[in-house]
Amino acid sequence: MMTEHQFDIAKNAKVLDELKADLIGTMGALYKNIIKGSQEAIVGSLASLIITIYIMGRRLGIKFYQIDEAVRIQLRNSIGSDHEVEKWFNDITSLKQYWDDMK
Repeated sequence: MMTEHQFDIAKNAKVLDELKADLIGTMGALYKNIIKGSQEAIVGSLASLIITIYIMGRRLGIKFYQIDEAVRIQLRNSIGSDHEVEKWFNDITSLKQYWDDMK
């Protein structure tokens, strides 16, 4: 018979597998929504991806604020990089400004 601790580990592993499947399924839905051109559906898919990633992080023992801080650090480190979206569109700078304004 499984102990409660063993059950929690098994349950957490099952949830992680479901979250990984959700990520893949939502990515597929996002691509379909991009083809359809429905901005509302695209936004919904992107929001679902973000939520799933935060929940997956929590199941892996990562606090939400740790993900936020990692994003801030990566954005700060990416400004001035040779990344095309930054060079061509300043998207990284814009996203960093958005994150800074949310504080």
